Amino acid sequence: QQSAPKHNLDRPERRYDRVKVGGTMADGSSGSEDDGDEQRAELIVQLRRSLKANPYHYDSHILFIKTLKEAAELEQLRHARTKMAEVYPLTEDLWLDWFADEIELADSTRARQKVADLFAVAVEDYLSPAVWTLYCQFMAGAHSADPDVFDLPTIRAVFDKAITASGQHYTGGGNLWAVIHEFELRLFDSGPQAGSELQQARVHSILKRWAAAPIDDENDGGVWTAIEEWAAKVSGGTVSKEFVEAKAASSSMREKYADLEAEIKAAAPPRLDAYVKLITFEIEAESSPDRVILAYERTLAENALAVEIWHGYGEFSDRAIVKVPGLIDAALRVHHRAIRNCPWVAAFWVNLAHMTERSGQPAKSVYEQALVAGLTAAPDFLEIWANYAEHVHRLISTEPEAKQERGVNEWRVVLDRAAAHLNQIFGRIGDPTARLGLYRARLEATKHRDIEAARAVHDALVKEGHASQAHVWLAQARLEQSLGTEDTCRRILTEAVQKVSDDPESVCQALLTFERDVGSLDEYDEAARKVAARLRIVSDRRAQAAQKHQASSTTVKRGAEKKKTADKKGGDAKAGSRKEKRKRGADEDGAIRTLEVSAPKKPLTNPRGEKRKRASDEDGGAVEDADAQAAIGPTAPKKRATDSKKVNKAAEGDGDGAPVIDPSTYPRTVFLKNLSFSVAEPQIEEVFSACGNIEEVRLVRTSMGKSKGFAYVQFESEASVESALAMDRHSSAKLDFRPVYVNKCEVRNADEPAVPTGPKYASTLERNKLYVSGLSYSLTEQEIRDFFEPFGELVGVRLATSRSGQSKGYAFVEYKDEKVAAAALIGGNNQVLKGREIKVALSDPPKKEDRPSASALSGVGPTSSSSGEFRPVPRALHRERKRPGLGFTKISAAEAAKPATTPATTSQPAASAPSDDTEASAAKKNNAFFASLFKKA
Repeated sequence: QQSAPKHNLDRPERRYDRVKVGGTMADGSSGSEDDGDEQRAELIVQLRRSLKANPYHYDSHILFIKTLKEAAELEQLRHARTKMAEVYPLTEDLWLDWFADEIELADSTRARQKVADLFAVAVEDYLSPAVWTLYCQFMAGAHSADPDVFDLPTIRAVFDKAITASGQHYTGGGNLWAVIHEFELRLFDSGPQAGSELQQARVHSILKRWAAAPIDDENDGGVWTAIEEWAAKVSGGTVSKEFVEAKAASSSMREKYADLEAEIKAAAPPRLDAYVKLITFEIEAESSPDRVILAYERTLAENALAVEIWHGYGEFSDRAIVKVPGLIDAALRVHHRAIRNCPWVAAFWVNLAHMTERSGQPAKSVYEQALVAGLTAAPDFLEIWANYAEHVHRLISTEPEAKQERGVNEWRVVLDRAAAHLNQIFGRIGDPTARLGLYRARLEATKHRDIEAARAVHDALVKEGHASQAHVWLAQARLEQSLGTEDTCRRILTEAVQKVSDDPESVCQALLTFERDVGSLDEYDEAARKVAARLRIVSDRRAQAAQKHQASSTTVKRGAEKKKTADKKGGDAKAGSRKEKRKRGADEDGAIRTLEVSAPKKPLTNPRGEKRKRASDEDGGAVEDADAQAAIGPTAPKKRATDSKKVNKAAEGDGDGAPVIDPSTYPRTVFLKNLSFSVAEPQIEEVFSACGNIEEVRLVRTSMGKSKGFAYVQFESEASVESALAMDRHSSAKLDFRPVYVNKCEVRNADEPAVPTGPKYASTLERNKLYVSGLSYSLTEQEIRDFFEPFGELVGVRLATSRSGQSKGYAFVEYKDEKVAAAALIGGNNQVLKGREIKVALSDPPKKEDRPSASALSGVGPTSSSSGEFRPVPRALHRERKRPGLGFTKISAAEAAKPATTPATTSQPAASAPSDDTEASAAKKNNAFFASLFKKA
């Protein structure tokens, strides 16, 4: 058992001796002996300018603080640290460095109060037992110096917070308990409460809680030694049974966590998976809220940008912490910290606003901050605006009746701003389902009794591109039906039948049910005719789409089978023919044509069995047959009379005149594709010679001597291959500004299938990589690098380009550190770069899912039964069932076409099927109707 450490409670350990106060050092020297003062002063000026232009540059903050500390400029150093703390949560090391400087100079009551306030800010960033321990140590020393200002209730309030936060920390809680115990023990030995029963009971309680804490034996702070010393002082050396039981309980609890803590200790930082197991264990074991909070805090101390952890922490705080009276502020702090670390997550802003509203504080400012906090996606902005409008509307009921009209106008202004903002940035996809418009229309009619305003909103939605969506029409129909305006409801549903494309069955059912309920027999018959005509059109379109899809599939299948048969019969003959062509004599200029490795027994085909075709861009580049060429290895080099040095070293033949390439050269050979047809060997050699000494450049050519757009570069050393691979997608003037794809040369036979490889770039969320869109097409990769590099150290910048080298308008920027990437996201988003406003988001590619067929997307695809039977009429019309909408009942196609004698009749004779003349008439009428619309347009 280690002995209890002794802490200097009056003055914590001095860590820095050179801190300038005014113009002199704390140790009395002038500090002028530093030869780098001029260079340091110049760097300070540059960093100050840089941070003024971009306050989110994390690395600049760190360097600025370090430089000012070396220069011993105390006031500037304080200001620099304060500015960084306003932008970023600070790490444990940054806070400890700051306190080491401030505590040494806190020699007055005012200075001590400032340090105490600084500690209160520090403990809100991340859980740090070291910071809490230093906080308690400082407060104990401040009480000794200023007992009237730093009285015992104030000191003990800090102690209680520290114990709640870090008292059960497995590795960091021991020293905290030691400091608190030492303070209370000193009060028992001397002072106004010396030897009192109350103070004795307080020391006893501290020791008992310390012994019960599940802290690692190696880091328990010497608890048992402290207990034995206390027993010797008050009970003649007899250790109380309470301490023994507390220690046993602590050992039992440590055994429960032994495996988890061992896994955390063995894992490499940031240990997210190991910490997640700890959180899961605490929640499933239904541990106390303090234990669960500690697990979350330990996780976030090393994984500050883990969105899923913050999300879980927020949910836990809402469920558990808010239930405890008076602790709603604790939950509010969790949500504040979540947006401070991950401001780009819209859900965190909504959670903070809701918690702020529950606490009785104004939440409008939260929504306004969220709109400029770095959000980039349309659904995120839509979520913020929708919740903002709902919040403003809830506030109306809290206002006096005389002021409620003003509140309604403010609500409308928010919705107008939302619509303008989303439309300006995203267009129609800003609110694809008309969420805000339908919400506004519903409340205008039901809460504010402004029917005309509600109708105006619906009319605007139809004009703005939502006419094809069934739910927009049905919502308007419900409104009119509730108002009893039957003629308006009938007009809306009739128009919807002709315009809706995403779910035409729903509006057809709605119209028929409406006429059954309130219409006359003639009105029902007219509606039934319109519905039947519309459903026939929909059914015909689906049938045509199904036939087209089936014909296309059959054609592809037959073509593949035919190609497979032809390849089997004539593959060898074709291969022999190609080899004979390559054996022909020299061209007129004396150059011998390219000789290739023996052709494979089967020509290579793509997965669909189609012949490979030359794919070229408008500037004459190509990558045709590149993958096939890479599959069979490098071809023999072309012997050129003008370059005798670059000739193939393989002189041996295979008996038919084709040289054999030595496979031992493959590991030091790279394969190039997407070359411009105008690029020749000297240009390739000049570009790739920077990677190492080149033995040979083999540009693959046709029998006519023209470039095929791909080549092989053989180096003298395998080490040069890695440098060459790093030049993948390199483009320059010497290569006609085309991105050249560089790959390793594979060693396998021509008929050997290629080994499938995974995606070159990650397809999941990368918190240190940013997706930058909205870029000017003339922007270069270097200009993007110059813009984002000031935020912090870059790993790389990748500008997406076409095969011709033309920019696609977006890029990926990868940083070394996640926090730097977060700062770049906030600072770079919505900035103007070369005349265009850019959007910055975390790189999170959409998940690859099975895409629906074209027919499914268009709403006119075929339907079939489980047995494969094709049904011209949608399956939904073959049986009775309910669908969302106005409570309308599903009908069959036959019922849609049959007339009804009275709305109340439940059983009617089956009507005969419509004649061909009737169908033709309906079709002609329908065509004429659409033709008139086109003429009007």
